[in-house]
Formats: sequence, C-alpha cells, structure tokens
Amino acid sequence: MTQEQLVGKFQQTMERLNTSPFVNDVAEYYQGESAMLSCIDSFEQRGIVPSPSLISERLHLARGTVTATLRSLERKKLAHTRTMRDDRRRVEVHLTVDGRQKAKEKQDRVDQWCFVLIQHLGQDKFASLVEMIDQAIAHTGYSNGGTP
Repeated sequence: MTQEQLVGKFQQTMERLNTSPFVNDVAEYYQGESAMLSCIDSFEQRGIVPSPSLISERLHLARGTVTATLRSLERKKLAHTRTMRDDRRRVEVHLTVDGRQKAKEKQDRVDQWCFVLIQHLGQDKFASLVEMIDQAIAHTGYSNGGTP
C-alpha cells in the first residue's frame, strides 16, 4: 500500500470512528460538562479541592469557558462553588452527590466500551492499541496540549 493509500484508509477509518456511538460516548466523557465533572471528581478523590483556574489548567480550557460550565453545573445542581475561607479572591469547587453520581455513570459507560474492546480484541491487542494512540499523540506534538 502506498503512503497516499494509507492516508486515505486512515481518513476513511477516522470518519467511521467519528460517527460511531463509541466515539460519541467517549467524547462526551472527555469534553464539556462531563469532562469537568470527571476532572473535579478526580481532584476530590485525591484530596485536592479544585479551583476554576486548576480545572482550566488541567482541561486546557479558557477560564471563561470553565466559569460558564461551572455555572451550568450549579444550575443543574451537579456542582457548587464557594469562596475560599483564607483568600476571598479565590473559589473552590465541589461536586454534589448528584454530580458525583453523574460522573460515575459517564465513567462506567466509557469503561463498558473498553471492556467490549478488550473482549473482542484481547488484552494484548487492546494494550497495543492504547500504546499506539499514546505514540501518535506524542509524535504529532499534541502530547502537551499544543499544536504540531
């Protein structure tokens, strides 16, 4: 197969992948409100009280985007913010019980997709797939959130 044919095959595969329910579920988990819920939950599980700036840094999002998404999560009663006691200029973020449950549901959905892939590919091929994705990210210049 020529390089041009390989590129064409890659583009066709990515198009099929992009329109699959798998990618919709995974993208929903790693983007938008679900990503923020997951991020906050991850910090809380490690004993870290996140701030909007910490979330912004972790998710590579503009501070305004984080603030708007947090407001939406608060309206939905999935998270709440409050001014930090020791520094009134800073805000801390916490998940509500419903927010923690929603984050868990999204994580469980992604886990299920992974289990299906492991069942059909086998553990070795799944591990190779993950390794190849890691290599692709590293070699294209996107590993630190930058552009190639």
